[in-house]
Amino acid sequence: MAYFAGQTTLYDYINKVNIPNGDHTLNVNGVDIDIEMFNFEEDIIYNESPILGSNVSDSKMLILNYKGSLTINTGVIITPQVRKKGMTIAVRYNLINHGKISMTARGAISEGQDIYLYKNRDGTFEYIPAVGGSGGVATSGGGNSHGNSGKVGIRRGTGGGGSGSNWGTNSRPSGRGGSGTSYSGGSGGGGVYNTSGAGSYNGGSGSDTGGSGGNGTAKGSGTGAYGTGGVGNEPGKSGWSTTSTSYIGNVNNSYAQIGTGGLLIVYAKNILNNGKIESNGSDTIVNSRYSSSHTRFSGGGNSGGGSINLFYKKNYESNGEIIAYGGTTSVNIKFDWAAIGGDGGAGSITVQNILRSENVVLHEGKYKMYKGKWITVSEKIDQIDFETNGVLSEELNRTAAAKSIAMTDKAPAILFAALKLCELKKILNMRVDSYS
Repeated sequence: MAYFAGQTTLYDYINKVNIPNGDHTLNVNGVDIDIEMFNFEEDIIYNESPILGSNVSDSKMLILNYKGSLTINTGVIITPQVRKKGMTIAVRYNLINHGKISMTARGAISEGQDIYLYKNRDGTFEYIPAVGGSGGVATSGGGNSHGNSGKVGIRRGTGGGGSGSNWGTNSRPSGRGGSGTSYSGGSGGGGVYNTSGAGSYNGGSGSDTGGSGGNGTAKGSGTGAYGTGGVGNEPGKSGWSTTSTSYIGNVNNSYAQIGTGGLLIVYAKNILNNGKIESNGSDTIVNSRYSSSHTRFSGGGNSGGGSINLFYKKNYESNGEIIAYGGTTSVNIKFDWAAIGGDGGAGSITVQNILRSENVVLHEGKYKMYKGKWITVSEKIDQIDFETNGVLSEELNRTAAAKSIAMTDKAPAILFAALKLCELKKILNMRVDSYS
């Protein structure tokens, strides 16, 4: 395991640093991010869904670095085999998706961090905020209330979890939804059902770190009452009662699904999406009763959607779907009385063009044009690398004397001095090939 430092964005590490396969730590603008790195040297075409990443949950970001093109065919799903602190897909050339790229239900249990993705020309950063949308507020109790929705993710944030519902006579407040993090949508709060008299327990809160949903509570007093746990990693336990005794989380949840929306980052020269790119929260699905006497139901909240971030250098086209929905509740069986938990907040979807540098000419790997001025480079530059990455203006050595060569470890092949066109014409008598 190696420790890498010196770069301010994840994009810079992928494009400027040769990171070998394995587990490493990247210091990204002062934030340490543990990763598991997988490099693919050739063009990759997936005709079957691959097993991607280790089977260790929650501890690392998965980075898939494709040094050629990547094609995902129909029916193929690209997703980590377990929860990860984000999945980054870097493709040097073309990303063509006919299948599904998914971080649905792959949000990680972890404290959030600011994840710096890309530095804009004006010096500002594109980043995932450590804290996403806030969770839905708890219902007040003492009456009948469906759950409140989690807040949507903004500025690349994830969505918050929904709160639980409360129903019945003088029922207690439900559990609030959990806030989203950079690595996960928020978890749902627990539901409360109380049939008579004051209830004894509030619903449990959803996790603020992508963990468990809140526990549900119930008081039956002769009638089967069920307050379900919220959706999360894992679902909260449910309260089940047929007596005047109140119970919190006394049975395993049979309705809330597992998972939260996760973090997805894509860098590519060209992106063509004819399939689906998704990072959704998980739902509560009620298709049967817990028992024959189960006639009253109060649902827990659902989990928040994730964060999808697509960066492209040249061309982008999507004829398919790109979604980051929060989870919802569906009740497909009749109850005497029923309430549903709040929806998870929708996550965020951001598509951004990485502005190419103004370098437009390359001849034999040695000469470029920048804003009308000829520039000589210190050594031959790989044609493919130039076409893929270009050269950023801040990497030019504008203070060096004309015709001089400057080299640093920050940009070993592209730090150089400007030559005036007339000076270069005296040196070179050759045809210059254009690149656009």
